[in-house]
Amino acid sequence: MSNKIHYSEIESIAHIGLSKTGSTYLQNHIFPQLFDTYYSTDENFKWPKNLDYIREINRFWYEDLYLNEMILKDSIREKNYEKKINQKYQQYKKQVDLFRVGHSNLTTPLLLSSEGLCGLSLKTCDTSMKLLKQSGVTKIIFVIRRQTDFAQSLWKQFLLTEDRFKKYIPFEVLFGGETNEGIFELDWNIYINSILSNFNEKNVCVVPYELFVESPHKFIKCLVDFLGVTIDKKINIKNVITNPSKKNVIYKSLKLDHSNFMIKYPMVRKLLRSFLINNKNYLPDCFFEMKSITVKKDIIDIIKQRYKAKNVLLESRFNLSLSQYKYF
Repeated sequence: MSNKIHYSEIESIAHIGLSKTGSTYLQNHIFPQLFDTYYSTDENFKWPKNLDYIREINRFWYEDLYLNEMILKDSIREKNYEKKINQKYQQYKKQVDLFRVGHSNLTTPLLLSSEGLCGLSLKTCDTSMKLLKQSGVTKIIFVIRRQTDFAQSLWKQFLLTEDRFKKYIPFEVLFGGETNEGIFELDWNIYINSILSNFNEKNVCVVPYELFVESPHKFIKCLVDFLGVTIDKKINIKNVITNPSKKNVIYKSLKLDHSNFMIKYPMVRKLLRSFLINNKNYLPDCFFEMKSITVKKDIIDIIKQRYKAKNVLLESRFNLSLSQYKYF
C-alpha cells in the first residue's frame, strides 16, 4: 500500500454489491489502496474459506431456475430455500465464528468485498446479513444503480458473458414486464431493510453507482468519509473499465430448446449447448435462432414507473440525489 492511511477505528467492513456497480474496478484498483487486510471473491484475490457460505446460499436460491426448466413461484422457491438453509445454518455459524476469532486481533481495518454478500433476493440478503454480523462486521457499503440500467446490464452478462442458463431467458421473466415483476428483486429498499435489521443506520453507507460514473473522486471521498480514514496522498484512480457490458446484442439460441425432449431432459440440452459453444462451427446457423438482447422501450418505461415511488423513498431515507440520476 503506497499511501499512508490513518484509521479512526479498527473494524471489519463489508462491501456487499450490488452486481454491475463497478465492483470489479473497486476490488482491483481502489480497495487494495485502502486496506491491508482485504478479501474479495474477485479472481485476483483470496476469499476466506470460512465465509464460503455466500456461494452456497445464492446457489440454493436460484438452482430451481438454473437446474430446472420451470420457474417456480416465489413461495415454492422460498420453501425450498429455507429447507436447505435450515439444514446448513448451524454449520455456517460455526465457520463464521472461526473467522471472527481468527481476526479478533486486527491492527488495521478488514474489508470483505463480494456482490454475493447481497445476492438478488431478500432471502439470501437476510441470511448473509445475519452471518456477516456474527462474523464481526460492523459497517456495510451498499452500492445501488438505476434499476433499468442495472437489469439490462445484468441480463447481458447472464446471457452473453456467462451463458448462465444455457438457453435464452426473456428479460421480462427475470426482471419483470407489464404483467409480472420478475424473479429478481429490484427494490433496493428491501435490501436496505434487511441490512438495517442487523446493522445500525449510521454504520451503513448507501451510494449510487452513477456518482462513480460522474465523479470517481467524489465517490471515493464518500467511501473514505464513511470509513473515517485520512490519507496522506491522493488515491490513484486509473481510467480503466473492468467487466464492461457486452456490446454484442445477439444470442444464438438452439431451435431444439423448444422441443419436448429438451424440456423433459434439460441436462441433455445444457451438455449439448456446452459442446456447441466449444465447437462453434459444428452446426450451421440454420439450427439456431438469433435472439436480440435489447429491451423494448415500453418495458423500460414500465420498470421506471414500477420503482418510481420506491426510489423517491430511498432518496429521502439516505439523502441521495437519485432524481439527479433519473431514478425517477
